[in-house]
Amino acid sequence: MKTVLVVIGLGLCLVGCGKKEPLTLEQKAEAGGAKAQFSLARMYVLGEGVLQDDKEAVKWCRKAAEQGDAFAQFNLGVMCRDGGGVPRDHKEAVKLFRKAAEQGDASAQSALGTMYATGRGVEKDFKEAVKWFRKAALQGMPLANPTLGWRIALAMGCQRTM
Repeated sequence: MKTVLVVIGLGLCLVGCGKKEPLTLEQKAEAGGAKAQFSLARMYVLGEGVLQDDKEAVKWCRKAAEQGDAFAQFNLGVMCRDGGGVPRDHKEAVKLFRKAAEQGDASAQSALGTMYATGRGVEKDFKEAVKWFRKAALQGMPLANPTLGWRIALAMGCQRTM
């Protein structure tokens, strides 16, 4: 009888002892993983595997952005610019775009250029707009390169004729 109990005891230990289950995405996000936080934010924006919830998306995106994740900073900037899950705040969008742009994020550089060109959240500044459009274009940003010319013209006050 003793032998049977020991074998059963060892069997239970082999199944449940020393082997940790992989962390879920939410557990990784709760533990402070910026990539997991941004992935969770994306899921909430799109409603993938969770109910679509802009407020939850902002919450998780903000956590990742506060850790310096450039992609999260850019995306939180878009939410602030467009009013997705938060009240529209162009000044906050500019701050977030700048943080991401200074880390080399081409999308943020292009977005920051647009903010300067249109004067949203900042004083309209042609030179600053061109600076950020150029940085994005030099990285091969698809929207920055072909539109750089008309964005410069727009920043100078010209109107598009096409």
